Amino acid sequence: MVYPKLMQDQVSEQHFTDAELVDQALQQRDSFELLVERYQHRIFRFIFGYCGDQVMAEDIAQEVFVKAYFALKTFDKKKSFSTWLFTLARNHSIDVLRKGKLTKTISIEENELDQVLVSKDESPDDLVSSIFKHGLIVNALQDLQPKYREVILLFYIQELSYEEIAEVIKKPLGTVKTHLSRAKDALKLILQEYRDELL
Repeated sequence: MVYPKLMQDQVSEQHFTDAELVDQALQQRDSFELLVERYQHRIFRFIFGYCGDQVMAEDIAQEVFVKAYFALKTFDKKKSFSTWLFTLARNHSIDVLRKGKLTKTISIEENELDQVLVSKDESPDDLVSSIFKHGLIVNALQDLQPKYREVILLFYIQELSYEEIAEVIKKPLGTVKTHLSRAKDALKLILQEYRDELL
């Protein structure tokens, strides 16, 4: 990666808040590596859910951290660093996908669908938990509208609050809640369609 190497005598990143690490990184750019270590897996998972392609997600994640590194001086320290970083990741993912790059999906086995769709009366919340548990989320997410896909990723994978999601996607709180509810219902329908096609 392009980021500067972490100095040998640096204290573990667990000892600092995001705000403290940002302050350190602004004074000594080597400290930015600590922020990368803290967020690299979460950012990758978010982007992977967005695009469905591991190699593309790795490339986009690296580009996001490079962007963050050079834009760090523009970060408003009164706000949440994680929200700022996820906003960068979301916007850059959208830019890349708009350029027409294709996404990959993973094949779905019928027995996997049987494990998830035990009952068509299962609640949307239970279904979302099931598809994460059984690894079907990449497939299902690619069939969701982008506005629904991102709230599912931010809420279930990144565990952001409604308020944080609203800040990331620049939408009112009520819109976030509506999108999340509709996304869960849509996921249930998608998984049922997958199963019906295999029966």
